[in-house]
Amino acid sequence: MPVLFSLKAILPCMFLVLHFAPPTRSQPGPEIKLTPSDPHPGQEFGAAVAVEGPVVVVGAFRDDPDFGALEYGAAYVFGYDGDEWIEVAKLRDPAPAAFDWFGRSVAVTRMSPEIWGVFAGSRSDDMVAVNAGAVEYAECRGALIIALVCTTEATLFASDGEEGDHFGRALAVDPRNPLVIWMVVGAPQHDLAGFDEGAAYVYRNEGGDWIEEQKLTASDAADAAYFGESVAISGNRALIGAWGDSPTDVGQNAGAAYVFEFDGSQWVETSKLVAPDSVAQAQFGLTVALTGDQALVGAPLNNALGSGAGAAYLFKFDGSQWDEGSSILNPDHTGFNLFGSAVAVDESGILVGAENWFPPGGNSTGKAFYITDTFTYTLISSDGGIGDLFGSAAAVDGGVLAIGAPSNVHPDGTGAAYVYGEPVPTAIGEIVPSTSVVLAAPSPNPFRQQSVITLTLAHAEAVRVSLFDLLGREVRILHDGVLGAQTPHRFVVSADGLPSGVYLIRVVTPSFAESRRVVLQR
Repeated sequence: MPVLFSLKAILPCMFLVLHFAPPTRSQPGPEIKLTPSDPHPGQEFGAAVAVEGPVVVVGAFRDDPDFGALEYGAAYVFGYDGDEWIEVAKLRDPAPAAFDWFGRSVAVTRMSPEIWGVFAGSRSDDMVAVNAGAVEYAECRGALIIALVCTTEATLFASDGEEGDHFGRALAVDPRNPLVIWMVVGAPQHDLAGFDEGAAYVYRNEGGDWIEEQKLTASDAADAAYFGESVAISGNRALIGAWGDSPTDVGQNAGAAYVFEFDGSQWVETSKLVAPDSVAQAQFGLTVALTGDQALVGAPLNNALGSGAGAAYLFKFDGSQWDEGSSILNPDHTGFNLFGSAVAVDESGILVGAENWFPPGGNSTGKAFYITDTFTYTLISSDGGIGDLFGSAAAVDGGVLAIGAPSNVHPDGTGAAYVYGEPVPTAIGEIVPSTSVVLAAPSPNPFRQQSVITLTLAHAEAVRVSLFDLLGREVRILHDGVLGAQTPHRFVVSADGLPSGVYLIRVVTPSFAESRRVVLQR
């Protein structure tokens, strides 16, 4: 009998080891393999991935337009046309230089109804100083997803960038705050009083420009902590990984992750997360992910199930503090798997990569695990082979998964990215940022019987709240009429009469339109 894992069942201050039975599902949707239109061996396409709705961005940091060995790097943008993923743009550094590694990190967000923001980190960019690093920001515009036109708009540097900082090694952006869009960029080898303590920089979008808001550092910064090797942001909360943190009572490279909150005027460190079974060399914090009150932290060298088997840890915030963390151990620990080499999380579930997993007789093929409220999915690429490193990069948005396999050798060694699931079709004008409307995330999500979404208006106005299915059909009207101001309005989505699947709750007023995805699982 399969063992099911409920994300909601994790209690604060409880250490829980998750035991996996044989998987209940092989994958959460059809597998689509993405490859570049101009492939060449060794470009490491798939070393970084990002997904937001119908747009996927894939980094290929060793791409070379001359098919040489200069490793300028590139980022590829794919759009979903309702049937397949189509490459719509290839982005390069506007001032390329050898070994910049443009695309070592990537992110994507919807800035406005017809503008998608795409970000690519160049950790080894030399414009400020040797290997100081940079982040390129591009805008992809168009009324059709598959006809976006992308242009580079800005190059971002740390205000105090120095040689060897590797600014851009990690980056993250969160579009879900209705008041402001934040981005955070890691510089894990930035020197403070010593060496390689690391830093992270928060940027705020202001009228289309990205303004450096604040430099974040650990309150207990230590040499070789590599604070900023991984970063995540959700609303007014940021999570920064420091895999080299070495507390004296545990040992070298045990690792940590730091939580920062925006208090209305500045970002403040509020918590330091560590593994409940913290051990030396686990590299806890090498990867991090964050959504709302859930933080997911990878420790790919955790040896609880053997050397390098790996682990990931899920932490939940109860309104006043973070719990002690729940351990997710490698469910297929055949050896040095590096489970936790990539992590991602959103309201639909958690995704963990094990890039070094190997089948009998193979090596480093890679595997990933997607854990929802109902099922555990085991993901192995359909054409996986030795050395693919499937699971070394991961992203999730509304049940759509993107997983990188940068050493995939089929057919030509360029690397690949795999997408599972299909995004909900959305109109291009669907999202209009507004400060007059606050639309909460539906809860619970996924749901079995009913899910509730809350809407608060600054001014009384006419509102239509509807439920759409995957085909874009309006299947239910939850409200159509005037609503009052300043009072939270609750709308219930009932499972009665609906098949299992992904739905879109859409709220439209004369000045606002926005949607939230909700998943019905029976």
